Amino acid sequence: MEALERIGARLVSRGGPDYPPLLAHIEDAPPLIGLLGHAHLLAKKAVAVVGARNASINGCRFARKIAADLGHGGLLVVSGMARDIDAAAHEGTIATGTLAMLGGELLGQVSGTPGATPAGAAGEPVVYVVQPGDTLWEIARRLSPPGRDLRYIVDRLAADSGGPLLQPGQRIILPVDL
Repeated sequence: MEALERIGARLVSRGGPDYPPLLAHIEDAPPLIGLLGHAHLLAKKAVAVVGARNASINGCRFARKIAADLGHGGLLVVSGMARDIDAAAHEGTIATGTLAMLGGELLGQVSGTPGATPAGAAGEPVVYVVQPGDTLWEIARRLSPPGRDLRYIVDRLAADSGGPLLQPGQRIILPVDL
């Protein structure tokens, strides 16, 4: 519960008003789910857009376009939280609403909000989604424990993200030991 509260999430129980109606129809639906975001979107008809984690540029562009069209058509696009096709599906539906599913335990916050402080749960890694205008220095400033050298954190983030250049939508798995 403490980990959910730290990232602004809450538990929703099966049969409760915010429990996804379509999920409730599944025979072995989970009795509890963690919810972070806008519960009203869960009442929309949904469609999943999933695919390869190592997709081509054209594949990602196509997934983003399909997802955007589906979103503008009134559907909630659901996808995982993997890179490439999943990420493109979410990017395409930011304006209309998107649902990122994370199976198993809640490991941490996936933040699309510039200025948000990522917060892990139970010492697990956190995935940070790079937003337009984000820099390694800004992300490091949000993560930096008091007294920690920002240069060290920037160097670690650069190593873990594949270099100093960031792309919007890129996911960085933040080291637990920062």
